Amino acid sequence: MATTVTRSNYWIITTTSNTSPVFNFKYIVEVVIGGVVKATLKQPKNNAGAAHFNIERIVKNYTDVTNKHANTITGAVDYNSIHLMPRNIPNPSAGSNVDFAISKNAGSCRLVTLRFYEEFASSEGGTISRVDQNIDTTYALINYANEWEDQMNFDFELYSPKSTTPYEKFLSKIPYESTQPNDTSGMIAHLTGAGDYRTLSWLNEKTTYFATGAIGFQYKFYSETPNADLSNYTGQIYIPNNTTYGGVVSTDATGNEDEMLLFIAAGYENVAKMKYVDLGGYQMQTTDKYYTISVGDETRITPDTSIRKDASTARLGDRIYIAETGDTDWIAMGSSSNNIQTLFIVTALGSGTGRYYPFISDPDHQYIKPLLFEISQCSKYPSQSIAWKNKFGTWDYHYFNNNSDESISMTRSIEYERNAGSWNAATFSIDSFERGKVQSVNGTKQITVNTGYLDEAYNDYFKGMMQSNDIQLIAPVEVGDDNVLQQPVPLILIDSQFQYKTTVKDKLIQYSFTFQYAHNLKRMI
Repeated sequence: MATTVTRSNYWIITTTSNTSPVFNFKYIVEVVIGGVVKATLKQPKNNAGAAHFNIERIVKNYTDVTNKHANTITGAVDYNSIHLMPRNIPNPSAGSNVDFAISKNAGSCRLVTLRFYEEFASSEGGTISRVDQNIDTTYALINYANEWEDQMNFDFELYSPKSTTPYEKFLSKIPYESTQPNDTSGMIAHLTGAGDYRTLSWLNEKTTYFATGAIGFQYKFYSETPNADLSNYTGQIYIPNNTTYGGVVSTDATGNEDEMLLFIAAGYENVAKMKYVDLGGYQMQTTDKYYTISVGDETRITPDTSIRKDASTARLGDRIYIAETGDTDWIAMGSSSNNIQTLFIVTALGSGTGRYYPFISDPDHQYIKPLLFEISQCSKYPSQSIAWKNKFGTWDYHYFNNNSDESISMTRSIEYERNAGSWNAATFSIDSFERGKVQSVNGTKQITVNTGYLDEAYNDYFKGMMQSNDIQLIAPVEVGDDNVLQQPVPLILIDSQFQYKTTVKDKLIQYSFTFQYAHNLKRMI
């Protein structure tokens, strides 16, 4: 006699039983989060002898979007917002790590254990007993907001860095490719620049989704439009997913919960701060116009022996393998020796007649395809960076660099009316400055932001913002009178309608959104 458990979709658990006919039979499921039973569900058999349990609302009560940077900050700039990491240059000298470009889950993904029981009586009117089925099933679950067309299924293969082809995406609806002709080989160049803070997140759980060993995060920088194979980069930063750089390799589905989902720095303000001397020492240059972010093999252990490249072509951050010594000073470039077959990360540009084999990131070792960002060189308008909780329970962002308008409004009401006169004094008098009616004043602030010209692929992206219940302005706002700047600031989206735009109908596509600050400017005096 036993219960059989199957998972019908992301949120539905189905139970069946071969227990002999009994009385008052019920399936029981205990939902355990953080080692504590949060809910106990009971259902009788349906007409087919099964029961279906929806755990969505229970789990979502115990998931939170991650707001704070999980790693300890020891640099000169004090902060805790995950959107801002890293504010301090991570590694200005080898071995001195003062900040991290990787952060860990803090409630966006929860380990949920389901325990199963059967409850029944052996005879009519008999004592009802609970029988433990000795089935404990653990899932790593995100706050996935399914839509009708999803059929309550989460196609994690599309968001799994080690899935089979086609390799896909971060936990974001940000568009990757355009259906319109452009000069970036079909990739959408997402605008970024001064004032843009953002992160990218991905599933980092071994058993349910994928093995996270040997993953690295590749940032490539370009002083001109990237070519189709992204080979014309000026330098790169390749960060291994290990504790030295703030990352972690998840063990299994019963490991530490904070390992289940990770975040990496992605916006201009984040990426421009990054410098790791031990990873080549490249830092974004003022001449860089683009950068790409992708996930690949951490160790890069396979050199492409079909290609021999001159020493002078090696870029900072490249991992290379000496093929011909020549008269090149390989040690000066970062190698431990000048011998052939030595592999190392380039920390200084070189010259001479030496040649090397590059380490490749072919499709078999590139787990998330590159996401392209274009650095705004100038804008006559102040930029606004907006973040919102997306359908995966993590963050999406947009950099609004077009015209924006701010406005404030005040509402006034009579709070009470004072009787004029010195009623509590020895001598009664009335002063002309005494106020009879006293007002309460409440203020609200609104901001309207506008995009530049965008690809129509942004339609679904902005639909996610329209459906979000957690939106933030990532911009310095002075709080109090002590010159402390607070980031981020919660917003409420005022717009209630969203119209899909296409190049056929709308030609050049722009979007406009109006937000209200979630906190009043002034309550009452």
